[in-house]
Amino acid sequence: MQLAANGDTCDCFNSDTFGKAVDLMDCSEISDFEDVTPYLKEHGCDASAVFEDDVTNETHEAFAAYLCYCINQ
Repeated sequence: MQLAANGDTCDCFNSDTFGKAVDLMDCSEISDFEDVTPYLKEHGCDASAVFEDDVTNETHEAFAAYLCYCINQ
């Protein structure tokens, strides 16, 4: 994901969707971490959408945690 932030990505990473996820998280007021992935999924920018493939629940959680960490820095 750090590579995506710098513009160096592979074809399996949707930078536009990643940007949408960042924007959504930046202006959301989600107080419960458990609500992050469903919120991203509802808006079409969860980990599966960003990586353009099915991912594990652990990957969804890691992606959500990464976004929360980055936005709160």
